[in-house]
Amino acid sequence: MARRKSQSNILGILILSAFAAIVLTIIITAWIVLGWLYMEIRYIKIRHARDDDFKLNKDEIDYIAELRKDKTETENSIQSILEEGKELSRRQDGFFSEKSNLGKELNQRLAPLIEDGKHYEKQINKMNYKPVEIFNTWKELRVKKLTYRYSFCVLMFSAVILYAYFSDYLIVIGEKVQQLTSILLPVINNELMGLIVLSTWVSFISLWLIQAILNRKLGNGITLYSY
Repeated sequence: MARRKSQSNILGILILSAFAAIVLTIIITAWIVLGWLYMEIRYIKIRHARDDDFKLNKDEIDYIAELRKDKTETENSIQSILEEGKELSRRQDGFFSEKSNLGKELNQRLAPLIEDGKHYEKQINKMNYKPVEIFNTWKELRVKKLTYRYSFCVLMFSAVILYAYFSDYLIVIGEKVQQLTSILLPVINNELMGLIVLSTWVSFISLWLIQAILNRKLGNGITLYSY
């Protein structure tokens, strides 16, 4: 009695596992097909690109030049104040000692100039890095689009190859699967069941491989220019 109960439990686990696998297979198939359609339609303009597509335009380059000019003027003003207070003692933070009125006055003039210099430097770095940010956005979308496209192609291609050359194996696999799931799922053609299961999982595995290959192939792709 205990042995029969144990066998029954194992069978129940196998049936539920097979059912879960089939449901997951259907979800993966829908994910690949719908993902491919979405990426092809939504990002139809995502294409091959060259370095020139990620360079700053003339207005952006002129803006950087203006920032550099303002930064230089700010640095000159700072240097002038430092020269003016060269006889005064300095604190560890670089400002003047405020034991004298002159030290207090120079610090009041110096503080906003230092903040302005930091702001200009931050903006210049941000603008110089902008092409990389544009490229990274393009790369992410490009990789997703091609990954779904190639995975869908693998799904279709593997289905054709499996059906044409491995139909006997498909029948066996489909029969085994449906022996376990017939209680929970409607019975369909064994060959079709085997085809769905195998081609879907081949495509799913290839999806991750394709994504890794594309990420490596595209790499960082562009040069970080300094304007």
